[in-house]
Amino acid sequence: MRSSIPTNFEASRLRLKPVDSSVPDDVSHLAALDELLAFTAHELRLPLTHIKGFVSSLLRTDVDWDEPTRRDFLAEIEVETDRLTRLVEQLLDAAVPSPPTGGCAGR
Repeated sequence: MRSSIPTNFEASRLRLKPVDSSVPDDVSHLAALDELLAFTAHELRLPLTHIKGFVSSLLRTDVDWDEPTRRDFLAEIEVETDRLTRLVEQLLDAAVPSPPTGGCAGR
């Protein structure tokens, strides 16, 4: 069982704007999905950018990194990788449909 980790991704679902009743439902739905997709892309891009920056720095041949700096960079890569893993897990959890309620299960 995964723990529930509050993130900006979860908070974004609460900040979606109310649906404008003058706009057809399908258009409002698409606008909300577009906003959520843009936010999700940003949340995924941020840790990837950090990871790429630290790895690229470590791979530079014109710099001789001391061991404490290398460890700091590797620790940051691990933190960002963990963050990315949590985001992907939350996306997968959100994509799994909830089991049906009520009805006659097991017949």
